[in-house]
Amino acid sequence: MTYIFDDIENFTDSDFFQTIQYASNDRIEKITKYKFMIDKKVSLIAYLLLIYGLKKEFGIKKMPEILTEKIGKPYFKNSNILFNLSHTRNGVICSIYKNRVGCDIENIVEKIIPAKSILCPNEMEMIGENTRYFTKIWTLKEAYSKCTGLGLTEKLNNIDFSRFINNKIFKINDYLFFSDNKQDLNYSICIENIYEDIKTIQFLSRTELLKTI
Repeated sequence: MTYIFDDIENFTDSDFFQTIQYASNDRIEKITKYKFMIDKKVSLIAYLLLIYGLKKEFGIKKMPEILTEKIGKPYFKNSNILFNLSHTRNGVICSIYKNRVGCDIENIVEKIIPAKSILCPNEMEMIGENTRYFTKIWTLKEAYSKCTGLGLTEKLNNIDFSRFINNKIFKINDYLFFSDNKQDLNYSICIENIYEDIKTIQFLSRTELLKTI
């Protein structure tokens, strides 16, 4: 299942200091490296969404030890539960499944970046000057790269999303994708070999998020 929190403005400084004590030492270290408070908040919220999902779906109350792959993707030690996190300043996403998963959330960009190593010719032609199309393709590429472990440093122009630009859910080879938007946020999920309902998305309120702890 995937959890999203987009009420960032109402997550107060008091909420932050109340809940950061429930983060792991590693997460706190990561959070404190951010310069701006808004970035600290969304990093913490990502962790709180993970706590919420583990409790709700699996009844897990104690966070398992989190390790990191070479590309920086986190995973649980000695567990068949897989997850992925992403955040921007206006939204946070957390996907939890029993298959490899990648997710991404981004604000609709103001300017298109002609990244030829990321976009294939069909995508570049289809996008044109449409920033919403570009953002959707970008989040799909990001989710795919995080699911597969490729990372955005690898060439991703060998997968073409242009024909799915108006689809919320679709499949390419062994990967199932879901992509949608809410106001100025676009979010995408990629899952490997899954038969679950990828469309199960829960937007949490501030109250629900704070009940996490």
